[in-house]
Amino acid sequence: MFENSTPSIPDFSNLVGQVGEHFDQSTDFTCAVVSQQMILSDFGINMSEYDLMYQGAQNGWLTENGTLLQDMGKLLELNGVPTRTVENGNLNSLINELAHGHKVIVAVDSGELWGGPSFWQKLTGIDFGGPDHALVVSGLDFSDPKNPKVILNDPGAGAGEPQIYSLDRFMNAWDDSNFLYCATTVTPEDLQHLGTGFNADTGIYGTPEDWFDFFFRIGWNVGVAITDIQATGGTMYTTVAVMDIFSAVNEYQHLFG
Repeated sequence: MFENSTPSIPDFSNLVGQVGEHFDQSTDFTCAVVSQQMILSDFGINMSEYDLMYQGAQNGWLTENGTLLQDMGKLLELNGVPTRTVENGNLNSLINELAHGHKVIVAVDSGELWGGPSFWQKLTGIDFGGPDHALVVSGLDFSDPKNPKVILNDPGAGAGEPQIYSLDRFMNAWDDSNFLYCATTVTPEDLQHLGTGFNADTGIYGTPEDWFDFFFRIGWNVGVAITDIQATGGTMYTTVAVMDIFSAVNEYQHLFG
């Protein structure tokens, strides 16, 4: 359906994050509502899109124009899932949230995500778009060093399942909101990660050995991908480039002290 998506879901054994239940939105203004519906479902709180629309409208968080960026997590809060909203995030902070089992909603430019940069953007280097869509970032996959990917539960894609995009396309689309995201500050009780459960001693999913291997691998893989892209005359966002081996080790130290 889209250039950077696939019709089937791959093996997520090497994925940072966890892919939850997927719902498609039934209107053109409830992307943030359905993104929160998916996360609530991950926490065992089953509510319909209509019920959440009613709550949003009653509290002034939803209009026919959609949901304001600062209100993307209000329905989660109302229904017992605490969140925080972060402006000027980056790839490191996104990985950190997913590593802790947090569920993450981001605001993106849907045109860039679904269709890629326009002709004029490629010609001038100027982005004429803006954030007009909310979705759930379910995971990041750096197993292919030349093609890092992001797995999204996108309620507006109309595919009925998670979508897979190249990381650079996602970063371009996310950039339009100044890398804003809303993350839960707690994790679903039954979340499984890297084949293991929640570790009460470290406060994250998986083991320190799992994460050291992951951060070292993505540091190396992204470095290889950037080198390859530069060699062919392409570009990649500095927020991706910052994840080299040294910052990967720093991120590991941040997680485990």
